[in-house]
Amino acid sequence: MPGYLTRQLEDLHSGSVFLFANGAAGDVSTRFTRKEATEEEARRIGSEVCRALMDAQELPAMEALSFLETSASYIDRWTRSELLARYQTVELAGMRLLFCPGELYARYALEIAGHSRRALIVGYANGYLGYVPDVASQGEAGYEAEACRLTGDALLSVTRTVMKNAEEPV
Repeated sequence: MPGYLTRQLEDLHSGSVFLFANGAAGDVSTRFTRKEATEEEARRIGSEVCRALMDAQELPAMEALSFLETSASYIDRWTRSELLARYQTVELAGMRLLFCPGELYARYALEIAGHSRRALIVGYANGYLGYVPDVASQGEAGYEAEACRLTGDALLSVTRTVMKNAEEPV
């Protein structure tokens, strides 16, 4: 789907380059909404997203880029080995992009949206911690929560780090 989406946008805006980034999607899957798992279905979904984006608000031109980087380490609850995590915050064209390692649950994005409509999570960035449910979801049944490599304390630390990066000046 991302490939079809970016190609359609680039065709509509000649000379432009588009980037697709996943957000907090650890508990989001098209397996619940797609009609089938085919190339044609990916093309259809990409076209739907493209149509929706055509109504989106255009961002102001980039004036300056601000950058913040933090890091943390956690203990893998299965192997007891150290997991290193690097978080980056980039302010670009009035938006705050929060680059986070792993597949954060959508609840992180909803929590951040409650504080700032201009902050977005970019998941799967700077390494991979695996699935990162919010603390309330960790005990739930389901593949993603059960496959989580982080302890409850580590999940609290991830939450604090993401929220701090969403609010702290860059």
